[in-house]
Amino acid sequence: MISIFKFLKSTNELALKDQEKQITHSELINILNKKIQTLTQIQAGDVVWLESKNTIESLVTLLALWEKGACVVPIDNALGLTEKNDLYDQLPPQHVLIISSENEYLRSLECVHAENKSVLDAQIIQLSS
Repeated sequence: MISIFKFLKSTNELALKDQEKQITHSELINILNKKIQTLTQIQAGDVVWLESKNTIESLVTLLALWEKGACVVPIDNALGLTEKNDLYDQLPPQHVLIISSENEYLRSLECVHAENKSVLDAQIIQLSS
């Protein structure tokens, strides 16, 4: 397995930028290391649904999951019950990570609970507020 860190430079050059913030390569390395340490439940080969908007935080989480060897399934937080149910039938997760505001998180949980009662076997974690 190739490490994500092989492609990162320890410099102050801009690495990522979105509408709200920007981070350098050095900052990205530090943030990525911290994120990897927080994802203790995730093991190599685990199927992980990552439900989020496109932000630096979601990209860092994606990179951390890849570094841990997880199989990441990006989920658009605008998907409805039917679409999530179809995805669940095709690739059920061991973990569901939700990066969202509290209201979006609760809506996502309602969606999962209403349509996919077996998703409750997965570990559902809110990564931010």
